[in-house]
Amino acid sequence: MDYRNRVLAAFVLLMPDSTALAQQTPDLAVGTRVRVTASGAARQQLAGNIVAVDEKALTVVDDGKPVRVPRELVTKLDVSWGRRRNVWQGLLIGAAAGGVIGAILPLCSPDLSGQEVCSTRGELLTGGVITFGGLGTIAGVFVKSDKWVETPVDGVRISLQPGPSGRGVGVALRLAF
Repeated sequence: MDYRNRVLAAFVLLMPDSTALAQQTPDLAVGTRVRVTASGAARQQLAGNIVAVDEKALTVVDDGKPVRVPRELVTKLDVSWGRRRNVWQGLLIGAAAGGVIGAILPLCSPDLSGQEVCSTRGELLTGGVITFGGLGTIAGVFVKSDKWVETPVDGVRISLQPGPSGRGVGVALRLAF
């Protein structure tokens, strides 16, 4: 076995198994950040930290106030597996904005002394992409978002919920295996 095959074999063996990671069911302990989707509630989805868990309900602090959600109304439950920074998204959005700005800026403009200063379209595009791409990257470092993992909700559920227009009643059937 040559060196390249050994490195590849070591990489494959040491690489975490993403399917096993995705199949793990996180514990619903007090303090866990969750996103709950419930049927029949005025507000369909809420996100916050669990403050109490029992056999009948989850209590989640949403917007500073505790909300008790009966387990039979929960149709989807996502658990936060940490927060991530949005560096690449910031870079791409900033670079795209800089490219557009660089493309629409005038080629010539007067400087402070009143003399006309001209740039090429390439200079304006490059300057815009680099400047705004850098600003977007910096913004992406500070903007964080949750990484959500869906947790299975067990059993068969039949529930009533308001119709889409607020009139009438709909029946929802949920099967989980």
